Amino acid sequence: MRIRELLRTAVPVVASLYLGGAALASGDFFSSNVIADVAEKQGKTVVNIVAQSRGKSVGVPFYDPYLDRLFQFQQNIIPPRRGEGSGVLIDAKGLVLTNEHVVEGAEQLKVTLADGTAYAAKVKGVGHENDLAILEISDPDFKAPLPEENIAKLGDSNKLRVGEWVIAIGSPFSLQRTVTAGIVSALGRELHIDADRQYNNLIQTDASINPGNSGGPLFNINGEVIGINTAINPMGQGLGFAIPINLAKKISQDIVSYGKVQRSWLGAEVQPMSQLLARRLGLDRPGGAVITRIVAGSPAEKAGLKPRDVVLKFEDTRVSTPSQLVEMVQATAGDTRVTLTVQRDGKELSVPVTVGKMNREGATRPSSEEKETADSKGFGIVLKVLGSSDRQRLNIPEEVSGLLVSQVADGSRAARLGVQTGDVIYEINGTKVTSLAVFDKVRGALKDDDGIVLGIYRGGYWLYVSER
Repeated sequence: MRIRELLRTAVPVVASLYLGGAALASGDFFSSNVIADVAEKQGKTVVNIVAQSRGKSVGVPFYDPYLDRLFQFQQNIIPPRRGEGSGVLIDAKGLVLTNEHVVEGAEQLKVTLADGTAYAAKVKGVGHENDLAILEISDPDFKAPLPEENIAKLGDSNKLRVGEWVIAIGSPFSLQRTVTAGIVSALGRELHIDADRQYNNLIQTDASINPGNSGGPLFNINGEVIGINTAINPMGQGLGFAIPINLAKKISQDIVSYGKVQRSWLGAEVQPMSQLLARRLGLDRPGGAVITRIVAGSPAEKAGLKPRDVVLKFEDTRVSTPSQLVEMVQATAGDTRVTLTVQRDGKELSVPVTVGKMNREGATRPSSEEKETADSKGFGIVLKVLGSSDRQRLNIPEEVSGLLVSQVADGSRAARLGVQTGDVIYEINGTKVTSLAVFDKVRGALKDDDGIVLGIYRGGYWLYVSER
C-alpha cells in the first residue's frame, strides 16, 4: 500500500516538473517578443495586391441580332475577375516583389500600403518559369521615395537551416496584414503545379499560409526576407512553400537592369544519386548531384568538369538534390565566379567555375553518321550505331551520340541494369562509347562480379543506371 501511495504522489510531481520546464523553455523565447518585433517593424514593408480584369462578351457562332431578340439567345459572357494577393516593397521608388500568378492576366492593379494608402500599379517584368513578378507603382498621386522603414531587408536563403523560426505576413482570405509564425520544416522541396511551372528548391514551412498569402514575404527572426510565399499543399495541413529569396533577388535585379530575366547556366546536366550509384562512384552515402553530361563549349566544360563528377557543394552550401543545384545556379548572376566541391574518382576537388549567361552562350552539336549494326553477345542486348533514320524516328537530337539499344533480353544483365529498347548508351564505366568495338572491349574486360554503370540517353534526359 505504501508503494502505491508513493507512486500516486510522485507521478503528479514529475509531470508538473516536466510541464513546468517545458513552459519555462517556451517562455524564455516568446517572452522576448521577437515575433512581435518583426511583425511591427517589417509589417510596414508588406502590401496588399488586388488584380482585376474587366468582363467581356464572346459572340456565339451564327449570332444574329433579330433571332437574339426573338428567342432571347444570350451571348457568352466572361465575368469580371478579381484576385488578391500580397507583395513586399523592395525599392524606395515603389517596386514590389510578388508572384506572377497573383497578377497574371490582370488589366488593373491596385497596391495598398500598410498605412492604408492605395495606388495604381503596373507589371514591370516577370520571371515566368519561377513564378515571380516585379510591380511598379504608377499612380500620379504616388510620391517617391518611400521612407526607409517601408523597404524590406533581403536576407540570404542559402544560410537557412531546418528548424529556424520564420514569420509570414500577408492577406490570407482578404485579411490584410495577418501574421503567422512557424519554423522552416524542410529545404529543397519540389512541386509540380501545372505544365508551365515546376517549382524547385522551395522552402517548406509550417507557418500558416493560405490563399491571399501568395507573393508575400517570409521573414527570419532578424526581420530579413528569406522567401516569397508561393504555394500550399491542399492535401495537407500546415504545409506551405516559399521561393528562396536569393533566386528572387537575382530575377528582380535582372528585370530592373535589363527589362527581362537573364538565364544563368553551367552547361552540366545532373541527376539524383541513388544508394547503389553512390557506391559505384565511390561515395559513402547518397548525396549531391551527379553530372551526366557536359555541353560542348559550356562554362562547365571550360572549367574542366566531367561526367560522373558528383557536385557536393556550391560555394559553402551543401548540395542535397539536383534541383537545388540548378536553382542556386539560376540565382547567381552571369559572369560570377563560384567554387564547386566535387568528388571525382574517390577524391574531393575544388573546381572554380564562371557561371555563364544562357542567352549569349550556346552549345556546339557534334553529329555523326554510321550505319553498322551488331549484337553484343553475353550481355543480353542488341546494339546498333545511331544513324539519321533512327534520330528522325525516335526524335533524338544531333548532339546525342552513342549506340542505340534495339533489343533487351528478359532476365539478362542489361535488363537488370534497367536498360530499355530505344535507349542510347553513350558511356560504360567512365569510357565514352564511340563505337561497338569500344563498348565490347570495355564490357569484355569486366569480370562477372565487376559493377557496371552505363550512361544512357532516354527521352530527353541523360542518366546513369547501375545494377540493383
